[in-house]
Amino acid sequence: MVSQPQEVVQSGDWEMQVIAQSEQITSTAVLGMYSGASDGFDSWFDEPLPPAPADKACLQVYFPHQDWGMIFENFSRDIREYSIDANFSFQVKTSSSDTAVTLSFPGLPNGYNITVKDMDDNRSWDIRTTDKFNISGRTIYRFELSVKACSVGNAVLDKELSHTFGQGWSLISIPVGSNQQTSNIFKGINTYYLYDYNHDKQGYGEAATIIGGNAYWLGMLGTATITVEDNPIASDISLPLKPGWNMIGCPFNFTPDWSMVMVRKDGVSKGLKDAVAAGWVMNMLYQYVKGSYQLADRMEAWYGYWFASLVDCELIIPATSAASQTMLQTAPSQVVNNENWSVNLHVLADNYYEDKTNLAPRFGVNSNACPGLDMVDRPEPPEPQGKFITLYFTHPDEKVFDRFDWDIKPLADSILWEFEVKTNLSAKGVAITWDKEQLPKGCALILTDKDTQTSMVMDRENGYSYTSRADSGLSVRHFMVRAIRQESIETQFGKAGDFSYLKIWPNPAKSSMTFEGFAGKANLKILTLVGELVKDVSGILAEYQWKLDNNDGDLVASGLYFYIISDELGNKRVGTVAVIR
Repeated sequence: MVSQPQEVVQSGDWEMQVIAQSEQITSTAVLGMYSGASDGFDSWFDEPLPPAPADKACLQVYFPHQDWGMIFENFSRDIREYSIDANFSFQVKTSSSDTAVTLSFPGLPNGYNITVKDMDDNRSWDIRTTDKFNISGRTIYRFELSVKACSVGNAVLDKELSHTFGQGWSLISIPVGSNQQTSNIFKGINTYYLYDYNHDKQGYGEAATIIGGNAYWLGMLGTATITVEDNPIASDISLPLKPGWNMIGCPFNFTPDWSMVMVRKDGVSKGLKDAVAAGWVMNMLYQYVKGSYQLADRMEAWYGYWFASLVDCELIIPATSAASQTMLQTAPSQVVNNENWSVNLHVLADNYYEDKTNLAPRFGVNSNACPGLDMVDRPEPPEPQGKFITLYFTHPDEKVFDRFDWDIKPLADSILWEFEVKTNLSAKGVAITWDKEQLPKGCALILTDKDTQTSMVMDRENGYSYTSRADSGLSVRHFMVRAIRQESIETQFGKAGDFSYLKIWPNPAKSSMTFEGFAGKANLKILTLVGELVKDVSGILAEYQWKLDNNDGDLVASGLYFYIISDELGNKRVGTVAVIR
């Protein structure tokens, strides 16, 4: 809202501190605006600075006021009358130029932009975003602290921002220019749950303070509107990142230009694209939408995000507005060939809950991929709040992200992907499906439920279903997909033909398996999925009963196996059979 024209719009008495601190000494000065104060000396508001000790090290911060014409020239308190634009000169004095000093500014008032300028080297800081900074190398430092009310024309903005949050869990941020007490922000709301993420403890805790640029999980029993005073931030803001997932929020009341984001590590700054190439971060910004994560290409006010970092660094968000863009709703086009292909896995629970992150979990191969995490992979975001189901590929050897949402591997004759399906839904039907048009040609994909040793060839089925565990906790199901290139089999055994009358039963088998319908003599070879010979039988007439053993007579393990049948005419047939113990 806008206060109608007045010469000065009073926003209430306020004061803030300027603290100078070295390893051994702390000095504090106070500035502010009060009703009844003047811009000169007021004995009931302003205080002169005591002399510095002459015989030992000292550190002092103070306001110089020779202009007041008093016997005292320096003051530890400088309180002015109300103003929409005021400058406070202050100095920091040390007894040695070797003294390292940290400046901080607690108690920032609402409704003002506040900057500090070093008058000797022209450096400036927005102290709403840079709450402290270090100085050294001099014995006298001269600064000017500027206090400017948010204004438009002749009116002063007493501007408020509001946003309505819905029932359930939301990943949020709140555009505040300085730290605010949570109880003040959520005043009047009877029941709410607010948690922030502790990266060191890898867990959530109740958030007592709202910090601009941080994100929070907000749980609501109903809808509620949050209103905050707009504290505009006029400069870029730096968000510290740790290796792994970081909960970050939009610190501004506008959409910043994501294309201008910078990453800083060890004093070196790079654009986001170059930082990704350097292995500092991954350009993965996830937003929580309707119970699932979606990849975003921008930050918006009031929303929270997960961002992936590989090292300790800083994310520099520009104070530059960008035109609104749309969320990434479509995945990159997929070229299906023997060297570059990928398959989406869709997982659905109770016909409602679905993992839609990055549209769907994905596995595949790429001629430019490497075995570990690279630019064609996408790490799995943290688990969402509330009821959920998620599918991710496991990589226990990875140091930072050991779960992938997209798992793209280099070419090989035989490739294995291991994945898990996790849910907190009890005793619900779970379905895993895939798009058959994405399946590669000349390659057999075998899906195996490792918990039940159930296997299937994916191009012959439309999906796999099971029932989640019946308890109140998390349940995890373990799977694997193996891809075997047809060429690797044909290299060893020749091109496969057709046996029109061949029958194999039962399949899967527990005790024995019968092959019947041979027209003349035939040979049977049974191999593991990696091509190791298990059973070799020659001269079969009409039928053969396999006792699920190997050439040494030992029973084979549960799992999926290839069979290759050939006859004297050169016909061959290749397929899969399953053994269940």
